[in-house]
Amino acid sequence: MLHLLRPRTLLYSAILLAIIAVTVWSLATRIPLKVDILRDRSTLYREADEGRIENAYTCASLNTDEAPHRYAISIAGIEGIAIVGERMVDVPAISTRTILLSASVEDAAGHKGANPVFF
Repeated sequence: MLHLLRPRTLLYSAILLAIIAVTVWSLATRIPLKVDILRDRSTLYREADEGRIENAYTCASLNTDEAPHRYAISIAGIEGIAIVGERMVDVPAISTRTILLSASVEDAAGHKGANPVFF
């Protein structure tokens, strides 16, 4: 029994327990959603009704969970910016869903050039 309590055995046991604990923690706290949002490169922007400016985006949502989920999409970064169209996306279990989004804002809301937008 004493040969099991040597320093090398205790050290290897502690390292193995630490690896198991980190693996369990990583699996328990993982986020089952991966999102990729790309701006449509074919058009810089388009003028919509009532003097608003719109940009088109492609949103690819990957659900890595074994259950279907419904996600709400919101946008921020410029005063008065809003999503035009579908704001909710249903993603089946272990699959990807791609939707097209349009972001609309008043003509003079942002500054000239690029404006950061957060989904």
